[in-house]
Amino acid sequence: MAALGHLVSGIAHEINTPLGAINSSNRSILSEMPNLLNVIPSICKVVNSDHKDTYLQLVNKAFEKSLIITSREERKFRRALTAELEERGVAHADVIAESFVELGIYSDVDKYLPILYSENSSDILTATQKLTGIKFSSDIIMTAVDKVAKIVYSLKNFARFDSEGKKVTVDIHQNIDTILTLYNSQLKQGVEIIKEYSLSRALFVVPDQMHQVWTNTIHNAIHAMNNNGTITIKTQEVGDEALISITDTGKGMSNEIISKIFNPFFTTKPEGEGTGLGLDIVNKIIKNHDGRIEVESEEGVGTTFNFYLPIIKEG
Repeated sequence: MAALGHLVSGIAHEINTPLGAINSSNRSILSEMPNLLNVIPSICKVVNSDHKDTYLQLVNKAFEKSLIITSREERKFRRALTAELEERGVAHADVIAESFVELGIYSDVDKYLPILYSENSSDILTATQKLTGIKFSSDIIMTAVDKVAKIVYSLKNFARFDSEGKKVTVDIHQNIDTILTLYNSQLKQGVEIIKEYSLSRALFVVPDQMHQVWTNTIHNAIHAMNNNGTITIKTQEVGDEALISITDTGKGMSNEIISKIFNPFFTTKPEGEGTGLGLDIVNKIIKNHDGRIEVESEEGVGTTFNFYLPIIKEG
């Protein structure tokens, strides 16, 4: 239950973060719309003129912006563009140079000169900046929606409970990744995950029970490392068994503690932070799957939990 509580708290944070991004981006779009509407007449003039293709090139170039530059680089580009535009007799060269840098245009200004020489150049650049801002906000919303969808998908897999505990054929990597997704909030705060997946065959397990195994093990690993370290998850085939190893770089355990960790109600956590039932449940689940657990640990170095499970025999 302690692991589940931490998991739920992390999920709430994971969902609130993209929802906040969606809300902020949506407000940004709404605030830009009135300004964009004011300059639409200038855009229409360009679109209906011989400069239509030039304007579309400008917009597409701005939409492609991906390079993030430093303030120093920004000033350098702005000075260079200002000088180049002044040489070509473009009015308000410094203002236009600033707009170009914001749009991600740092060179090849000659192709845009027909627009820059027009009387509506200021409105056209303003409109392009507004459109780019709206696209940027839309991209943020799409990224946030995808993130929430991934979390919801993982939650659905996590919550899917088979009341009869029926075993089914499962891709154990996807089974583990579901829990990693749900723990993402806590993992990204200082925990690096290294995945070394080489197991190629499916396992015959109860999915939600295996979720419990990974939830408790990963929760314990994070706690052992004080939320700062590396968790390595390795899968491989060893004879007629699958070996799933979860290694942390935490404080490790003595042989005396290792001999007790699967005992009901035994915990190394402070009072009130653990029930001592997590690993007892994990052990029972693995035994229920005709598997076994081996623990390797070195104090000050870390701990590895090796889960051995039978592989489905073909034929």
